Amino acid sequence: MGGMRVGWTCALALVFGCLMGCGAPVGVKRVSPREVHRELTGNALTRGSPSEITRNVLRRHDLLEAFDRDPDQALARLHAIAVGESGGRRELFALAEVSFLRAEETGRRDRYLAAAVYACVASELVVRSGHSTQSEPETIQEVNRILRLHVAELAAGGLECGRADAAVVP
Repeated sequence: MGGMRVGWTCALALVFGCLMGCGAPVGVKRVSPREVHRELTGNALTRGSPSEITRNVLRRHDLLEAFDRDPDQALARLHAIAVGESGGRRELFALAEVSFLRAEETGRRDRYLAAAVYACVASELVVRSGHSTQSEPETIQEVNRILRLHVAELAAGGLECGRADAAVVP
C-alpha cells in the first residue's frame, strides 16, 4: 500500500511540475504611461545605461554580452562594423552611446571625444552609391528633409518663405 501511495505522489508531482512548466513565459504588469515613455525613450544620458535601440544593435551583432565582459574590445568591434559596408546610422548611434557610457565609467577624455564624433557622424546621412548620387531616392529624400528643416528654421526666425521677391524680414 505504501508503494502505491509513493507512486501516486510521484505521478501527481510529475503532473504538477509539467503544468507549471506550461505556464506563459511572458508576463504583463500594469505601469503608468510616464513609466512606459521613460523606458522607451531612456538612453545613456537619462538613465546611465544603453537605450533599447543600442541594446538591439549590440544584440544583432552579438556584442551585448561582450560589452559587459570587455567594453573596450566590444567598442573596437562595433567601430569596425559601423565604418564597414554593413554599418549604418544605428551602429553609429550605438557607438556614440556606448562610447559616452565608457567615458563616464573611465573618465577618459578621448572616449568623450569619440562619443561626440560618432554622434555627429550618425546625424549625417551617407548614401552608398556610384559616382552620381543625385539620382538615388535616398539622396532625394535627404535633400528634401534638409530643405524642410531650413524652411522651418527660417519661418521660426520670422522670415516668410515663398517667391524669391516675397521674402521679407520683419
